[in-house]
Amino acid sequence: VTWIGNLLRGTGSGLFAHGLNYTIGVDGYSYNFTQDNVPENVSGNEISETVIRGSVGLSVPFNL
Repeated sequence: VTWIGNLLRGTGSGLFAHGLNYTIGVDGYSYNFTQDNVPENVSGNEISETVIRGSVGLSVPFNL
């Protein structure tokens, strides 16, 4: 999920001539694995992994 918004409106000149935008995001994933080549009498052959990542950013739009 990402939210994009306008932080400053464009001034028409200078660095922020076209404004200043911000982004806030959260994403993630979860995996479950079963290891191969593990003897049946050995426990713990399953592995799980979960990652959640947050991000924030600023961007300055401009014309080429």
